[in-house]
Amino acid sequence: MSGEQPSTLTDQGYWDARWGQQPLRYNRAEVLFQDLFARYVQPGADCFEVGCFPGRYMIYLAQERGCTVSGIDFTGNFDAMCDLLQREGVEPDRLYNADFLQFQAERAYSFVYSVGFIEHFVNFEHLIARHAALVRKGGLLMLACPNFRGPVQYALHSLFDRRDLRKHYLPSMDLRAWQRVLERSGMAVLHAGYYRTFRFWVAEDRRPPLLEKTAALISRGAGWIDRRVNRPNPWTSPHMVCIAIKR
Repeated sequence: MSGEQPSTLTDQGYWDARWGQQPLRYNRAEVLFQDLFARYVQPGADCFEVGCFPGRYMIYLAQERGCTVSGIDFTGNFDAMCDLLQREGVEPDRLYNADFLQFQAERAYSFVYSVGFIEHFVNFEHLIARHAALVRKGGLLMLACPNFRGPVQYALHSLFDRRDLRKHYLPSMDLRAWQRVLERSGMAVLHAGYYRTFRFWVAEDRRPPLLEKTAALISRGAGWIDRRVNRPNPWTSPHMVCIAIKR
């Protein structure tokens, strides 16, 4: 896992502010990519999540797929996540409250994934390679992040959520670049594309009342469309995802 260390656009203060002090809870409906998990994750697989806070994906995979779950996150609210896992009856194999950039894995896993992680790093290629190094031969890697580079998504976030948009490295939202790194890392891409049709959200920052109301209306309208139409596309889809197998 050698190479130039990535520079991040976020810090711990950013994430603490995003999550605040509200109690953690698990809501199955908030777990994205359930159809992809059902298709690609074998029941009982040993899984490792990069950026595992607040724990919802580990809970889902343990409860719905019978997986053994492990993960790493640098959050200062690690104990709250552990409490949530315990309340949900999930006993992780290994949890690391540590910096992934300095992490030295003790083993490889059959399913490694991150959701909303690599897009905060300028040298995202290095992050992808570190993900791939955690996958055992024949195992799978899933990478997912927002599609803020899409024209419609970019315009909306520029207008309503510009400060948070700057915390995301837009060149990282490039499926072709992901595929190039994965192939160099000894992986073959099984699935790469956009996910869902149109959703929109903003960070919990204060904005003028008119902008706040307009953003809320757009969010509700986008959700209404997304519940009725499933046409992934590069312009309005809220997420992008890639799944690859270690050769």
